[in-house]
Amino acid sequence: MPLKKLKERPAVSQNKKLAPRYQSFQNLLNVLEMKDIPAHDLSGINENIQALNDIPGEGKPFSKQLRKSQMNILKIVREKYKWVPKNYYRTMWMPLGMGAFGIPLGAAFGASMGNMAFLGSGIPIGMAIGIFLGIMLDKKAKENGNQLDVDIRY
Repeated sequence: MPLKKLKERPAVSQNKKLAPRYQSFQNLLNVLEMKDIPAHDLSGINENIQALNDIPGEGKPFSKQLRKSQMNILKIVREKYKWVPKNYYRTMWMPLGMGAFGIPLGAAFGASMGNMAFLGSGIPIGMAIGIFLGIMLDKKAKENGNQLDVDIRY
C-alpha cells in the first residue's frame, strides 16, 4: 500500500503563515515515503492525509486539520517506531526544564537569600538545563537512527 499524495494547493504558497507549515508536512511525507512502514500503519497515516485532502480551500479549517494531521502522523511513527523529527526533544524539554528545574531552583535562591524576587532567576537556568537534556536526547536519537530528516513547523 503506497502513501497517499497531498492534493496540490497553489493558493497555500501565497499564505505566509501556512506555506512553511504545509511544506514541512510535505517534507515529512517525503521522508516517511522512503521508510519501510507496514500496511496497517500506512492506513492510519493515509487516513490523516485523506482528511486533509477532503478540506476545501485554504482557510482556518484547513490550517487546523493540517496541524492535527501532522501531529497524528508524528504520534503514530513516534509510538510505533520511536522516530522523531529533528529537535523534537529539545523543543519538548525546554519548557519542562523551566518548570521542573527552574522554578524550584528559583524558589531555593529566593528562600536562601530571604527575598522571593529571585524566584525568576531560576527559570533561565532551568531552560538551559532543559535545552541541554533535549540536545543530548536528540543526539542519541540520531545515533540510533531514530531521527527523521525533517524539521517540523508547529
